[in-house]
Amino acid sequence: MMSTEETRAILNRAIALGMENYEAIADELHSEDGVNHGPVEDDHGPEGWKRRQAQFISAFSEMEWTIEAALADGDFGAVRYTFTGTHTSQLENIPPTGKRVKVGGMTVMRTSGGRIVEIWAHLDRLSLAQQLGLLA
Repeated sequence: MMSTEETRAILNRAIALGMENYEAIADELHSEDGVNHGPVEDDHGPEGWKRRQAQFISAFSEMEWTIEAALADGDFGAVRYTFTGTHTSQLENIPPTGKRVKVGGMTVMRTSGGRIVEIWAHLDRLSLAQQLGLLA
């Protein structure tokens, strides 16, 4: 089991790198056998996480991430954030809308051996869909 201080260091390093550097986060901090638990399916290892992040990040321009809160306890860390961006490219099956969005989210991670071994990330997809004009 990792200490809270060790987990906090990993969490702070991920925050310092920033989401625009998601490849560096994966290369430096993710375990080779780590699991990113997705809303529909899981991704495995740093390359799986990079693919998921690339799909999302490439769909938005003028991106900003605001960290609202971050905490660590033992081998678990959590971040609550707000994402702002303009939807300028395909996102899954959604063509670009040109709309500016502001969406909250939360990520929980579990660490072991100095690396991130599990991630549960939850973006407020309902709010995102509403702001993109997909729902009335």
